[in-house]
Amino acid sequence: MIILAGGQSRRMGVDKRRLELGPHTLLETALHSARRVCSEVVMVGRLPPDLRPPNVRCVDDCPGLRGPAAGIAAGLQAISSPRALVLACDMPFVTEALLRHLLTRAAEGWLAVAPRSAGRWEPLCAVYSTECGALVERECAGEHAAVRGFLENHCDEILALGEQELARFGEPSQLFANLNTPEDVKRAARLA
Repeated sequence: MIILAGGQSRRMGVDKRRLELGPHTLLETALHSARRVCSEVVMVGRLPPDLRPPNVRCVDDCPGLRGPAAGIAAGLQAISSPRALVLACDMPFVTEALLRHLLTRAAEGWLAVAPRSAGRWEPLCAVYSTECGALVERECAGEHAAVRGFLENHCDEILALGEQELARFGEPSQLFANLNTPEDVKRAARLA
């Protein structure tokens, strides 16, 4: 599993990894989920020593890429398994059952398996084959390249989990709530 451990949020002015939601930080919550569903965990992003958990390999983002693409490409290069579950550390409501379901569906042989809710891909809670690492690195280089574009470009090889399938695991808008602003954090605290 690859945890995208982003850092300082420009919109919030704080390191999101350290934000507490309930008794744990966002990073601790993601790490707990990872350890419950995967035997190998790689964290991607610039992590200060106090955030580097024991027995977890930490790697930097892929140079030449920006945003999530940099973390996904680096993580896929670092893992030893043929596919990896990717989870952003600021998505605290993703359930263990959904993560297991993504892995099960990925075993069917898709290039990637990603939720698609309200017409949008959810690339930060998805499973990617290691083949995607080089593809993401090549296709997401440049100013405006995004992982969502990569998924769209390969949609015939990617399984999109639709809203009906996702609803078995919770309300998609809550499952994939990404904490990017102080308002997002307040809403998440009320839901937690």
